[in-house]
Amino acid sequence: MVSKGKGFLYLSITVIIVAVATFFIYQYNTYPVNIKSDNLGKKIAQNINTAKGQKRTEQVIVKVMKVAKLDDSNVAIAFVSVNGEFGRTRLVKGLNGRYKIMGTRWKSELKPAQGEIFNTSRGKYQVFMGHNVDFKVKSIKAKAYQYSVKKQKDIYSDFTSIVSVPSNEYYLVYKKLPEDKKLPYYHNDQANPISLSIKSYDENGEVSYSIK
Repeated sequence: MVSKGKGFLYLSITVIIVAVATFFIYQYNTYPVNIKSDNLGKKIAQNINTAKGQKRTEQVIVKVMKVAKLDDSNVAIAFVSVNGEFGRTRLVKGLNGRYKIMGTRWKSELKPAQGEIFNTSRGKYQVFMGHNVDFKVKSIKAKAYQYSVKKQKDIYSDFTSIVSVPSNEYYLVYKKLPEDKKLPYYHNDQANPISLSIKSYDENGEVSYSIK
């Protein structure tokens, strides 16, 4: 005969085992993607082709060109080609070390330099990508800015980020965005997102391309 104390202990252990198993099953189902896998492109294509539970009329094929983990944060960015057009996929890491695909954006034209800001568990990161025609782009200077409703104008950060660009036809580089209280809504105002003013420079230090 099992005593009440042992019965309670067995029940507690069973509940813990079930809870842990449920947690791991949830993590695996929610964060199933291995960003080092050769099948990453197929996973991203499947995510695009069945977005919101509906099958796309025009199915896409995705080629992963590069994956960048944003330091030790919970976000990774994949530089992708979607039916020959270029863009990026944002992936968020779960506690199981695998990732969930959070969305893909792509355009018909990839400019020599373009940038986007991502929120991560380690703060905000600037991610730059581009089509480096003839390898002219050697470095990028970027300054964050945000529209102030109160002042009715763009407010620019005091910080300028400088990033070296590899000598590749297509590139993806990143750098952490310094926390800047000068920006009026630094902490996640969806109505007034932080944008980037970008200038790319050639080997002679002259501006080869600029955005704003």
